[in-house]
Amino acid sequence: MKKENKYKILSLILAFILWYFVVWGKPIETTIQIPLEAKLSKDANYKIEFNPSQVDVKLEATRSNLRNIDFKNFQLQIDLSKYSQGVYQVRVPVENLKLNNIKIKEVTPSYVMVIIKKISTKKVPIKVKFSEKIPRRISLIIEPSIVSIKGVWDDIKNINEVTTKPVDFEELQKEKIIYVELEQQEFGVEIEPKRVKIVYLAR
Repeated sequence: MKKENKYKILSLILAFILWYFVVWGKPIETTIQIPLEAKLSKDANYKIEFNPSQVDVKLEATRSNLRNIDFKNFQLQIDLSKYSQGVYQVRVPVENLKLNNIKIKEVTPSYVMVIIKKISTKKVPIKVKFSEKIPRRISLIIEPSIVSIKGVWDDIKNINEVTTKPVDFEELQKEKIIYVELEQQEFGVEIEPKRVKIVYLAR
C-alpha cells in the first residue's frame, strides 16, 4: 500500500473519531414529560388527583447517555403518606429521579396541586332491568340482593340502587336461573360483586 493511501485511510479514521466525539460526546439539552405517581401508606384509602398530572424535566447529557435510558416507563413518585384528605400545593421532588450521567437542569412546574379524596363504601339494592316490557308481575330471587359500591363519597352518595344489564325475559323463563352482570357506574365507582344470580319463581 502506498504511503499516500495510508495517510488517506488514517485521515478518514481520525475524521470518524472526531465526528463521533462531536456528535455523541457533546452534551445536549432535551426536555421530557414524566407522569406523577402518589406514594401512600399501606392502609391509606384515598383517590389522588394531580394538577398537572405530569411535569416537564429539562435534561443535559450526551446523546449516547440519553440513548441508554428508556424514558417511556419513567414515573416521578411523590410521598403523600403523611397527608390526609384535602387540597395541597406540593413540591415536585425531582431529586427522586435517579439518572446516571445525566444532569437535571429544570423541572416545570416545581409545585403541583394535589387533591386527596377519601374512598367510601355504601350498600345498595339490586334492580333487575328487562330488555322488553314483561307481560305480568313475576316473582324473583336475586342473590345477592344487596351489593357494595366503592368510590369517592360525592360520586356514590346519590346512588340508591344498581341495575342489572338488560335481561331477556323469555330466556329467564326457560332457564329458571341465570347470572347477569351489573351495569357499570360512572366516575370509576367499583361494585362488588360484579354479577348476581337471578332465580325465576314460576307460578
